[in-house]
Amino acid sequence: MENNLVSIIMPVYNNEKYLADAIESILNQTYKNIELLILDDGSTDASLSIIEKYAMDNKNIRLISRDNKGVANSIDELLEYAKGDYIARMDGDDHSFKERIEVQLKYLKDNGDVALVGSFIEIELTDYQNGDDIKFCERIFNFKIDDKNPSVKFLNGHKICHGTFMCRSSIFNKIKYDIRLRSSEDLDFIFNLINKNFKVGIIDKKLYLNRVNSEFVHKQKHLNEKYTEEIIKSKVKFLQSYIRNREVCIIGKSKYSNAVHKILKNNDIRVRDLSIEEYSNDKSADLTKNYIFILDKYNYENIIDSLIIQGKKELEDFIFI
Repeated sequence: MENNLVSIIMPVYNNEKYLADAIESILNQTYKNIELLILDDGSTDASLSIIEKYAMDNKNIRLISRDNKGVANSIDELLEYAKGDYIARMDGDDHSFKERIEVQLKYLKDNGDVALVGSFIEIELTDYQNGDDIKFCERIFNFKIDDKNPSVKFLNGHKICHGTFMCRSSIFNKIKYDIRLRSSEDLDFIFNLINKNFKVGIIDKKLYLNRVNSEFVHKQKHLNEKYTEEIIKSKVKFLQSYIRNREVCIIGKSKYSNAVHKILKNNDIRVRDLSIEEYSNDKSADLTKNYIFILDKYNYENIIDSLIIQGKKELEDFIFI
């Protein structure tokens, strides 16, 4: 199996605190036929000097350095240097468990129809301790994909941790990262894969330690407008072939309503607003062929349970922004 070179690409921006651990976690992998490509994205801390030290001592590390352009740009540039048959992602402040590359490579070899595979992750909070927030993050990233309808989990707020991505290098001849995106490039890439009938997998074993801080957790719970707009754009782009010439019904109100309306309008999609009560009591509207956006995904459980019990919709018909 070690005949296959795996290129591990690591964008770095101000990761000095955990960068040495991230690099060493790759150098200590049980699978040895690897190259580690690191791009310093204009760091203002000691990240560059840390990378230079490791690159000097390890022939399989290549360093690229330039001004800041963001993660998607960094990945796109790193892919130009990658020589491997397989490409794996790695973040500069995380940790890959030593068997990660070996296990993911075996999965891709055993499942020839899978283009990209991620894995379950362990969460470490770096600036505070809160067991509920760890569980909250793990619910987002540790899930099983529905083979019959793989897009459902991603449309409804789940994600494969970007740092765990591993895929066949040939995929990038057909699909590229959208370098215009600053915060949802990973979700957009997944949607592009599914839209082109590529299969995505996830290994239900924790192969990766994802270090997150309070700012990250807050962003997941209370998405800012720019981040929300990028996510909605990715979802609408993916769904456009389904919702073209159909009406989208937005149930309930939230602070994201304006962003949703703006993007849907720009895509020539008709929008109908209903309160939760109006939707529950609506006898005239035939909504069975419409996609429903429920905007506040963290307070939807009771609403969904109520509507499904009433026989209004199946769970996969709901999309949570």
